[in-house]
Amino acid sequence: MKAGDRIKIFSKRNPDSYEIGTVVEVLKESVMYKHDKIGGHFIVSKTQVTSLLCDSCGCDPCDCHWGTY
Repeated sequence: MKAGDRIKIFSKRNPDSYEIGTVVEVLKESVMYKHDKIGGHFIVSKTQVTSLLCDSCGCDPCDCHWGTY
């Protein structure tokens, strides 16, 4: 995971719920990201984050023209 990667941020309260964001900085045990719809930066534990995979081919990060972002 590196700056600019798209990620899913899972909720601590409801593990089935997640938001989408963009990595700003990867810290030792956490990730700073920008939320797509809320201004500002947020920091969460790395355990709450996973890379967003391309819907069509599963690449990570998606470099193909079939990607969703």
